[in-house]
Amino acid sequence: MFARTKALLDLYVMHTQPRFLGPKEPIVTDSNIDSEATEALKREGVSKQEPNEQVE
Repeated sequence: MFARTKALLDLYVMHTQPRFLGPKEPIVTDSNIDSEATEALKREGVSKQEPNEQVE
């Protein structure tokens, strides 16, 4: 209850602005990692192997 009241006071009464705590950090997801890894492999000329393929 107190947190909600404080949030409303900060937002509407005191007009508190967000604090800058440092540079923006990118949000990394699994799909971002997969696409970046695939692009890196393409640049190196390595083909992506299927998990069931055996390496000789």
